[in-house]
Amino acid sequence: MPRRYRSLILAALLMAGCPALAFAQDEPTGREKVFRLLTTEDVEQMLGSLKVEYKKVNSQTRGDYFYDFSRNNYKVRLTYFGGKDLMLDAVFKTIPLEKLNEWNKKAKFSRVCLHRDKAGEYVVIEYNLDVLGGITEGTVKQFFTQFDRELQDFDRFVGSNLQIDQNILAAVTPDVLDGVFKKMNLKFERKENKTNTSYDFELNGIKVRLYSFAGKDLMIDCVFRKAPLETVNKYNIDRKFIRAVYYNTNGNEYTALEGNFDCVAGVTEGMIRHFITAFGEDAKHFSGYLQNQK
Repeated sequence: MPRRYRSLILAALLMAGCPALAFAQDEPTGREKVFRLLTTEDVEQMLGSLKVEYKKVNSQTRGDYFYDFSRNNYKVRLTYFGGKDLMLDAVFKTIPLEKLNEWNKKAKFSRVCLHRDKAGEYVVIEYNLDVLGGITEGTVKQFFTQFDRELQDFDRFVGSNLQIDQNILAAVTPDVLDGVFKKMNLKFERKENKTNTSYDFELNGIKVRLYSFAGKDLMIDCVFRKAPLETVNKYNIDRKFIRAVYYNTNGNEYTALEGNFDCVAGVTEGMIRHFITAFGEDAKHFSGYLQNQK
């Protein structure tokens, strides 16, 4: 068959939408896998390919995890939000709000925020990656590369050697927790029993108790009036790091707000302070929520 006829037949088949030929024409070669939801195994494989040695820490939210590591002499955390998005961040010492805002005005990929707890102020630089729209392993590598640049640029912007030292604690002992409470200027009462060490104190005028189970995990809670299960469930729908629970203990009905922190993979004093401080804000919010439900 003459070549010109073969070309005409091929063109006609393509215009007719011949599936086999259309597939052969459209199928790209060497294409990376596209992820629209990441498993922890996916993330850990990607971290391995980047030669990142990390410590994996359970978040207070089911399905979320922290990966702590050092990279280019910076201490960095990757937060895995249920496979739907990722966040890289690093903690620095405080800078004036005007200077912080100056960075945010020129920033393209990152943001910096000033945080406060009872131990003082600190700045966090953050960079997020949305997974749901579709990413590749190359996207994640570029995510890390770009954050490397952001960190270096921010370090130069504020002056060198300003990153906060975050030593991983060998063990969360009662003495360590005593020190955390003292640095936060919180008056506390410590009690020991066979199963845990407890600390009673106040946050935002609300009585709170922290439990340490041999330093392997921490639990924090506070008690409120009885609330209907519908009210409790409605509150839990939009929560990330805490839960509201109805209890009936020997006829004593009440609602508790609770949070947990897994310490096995390694924690810092800063993480524990944030855990306590964040719960104080949650307790204040929940108290107002219950008042509005009357």
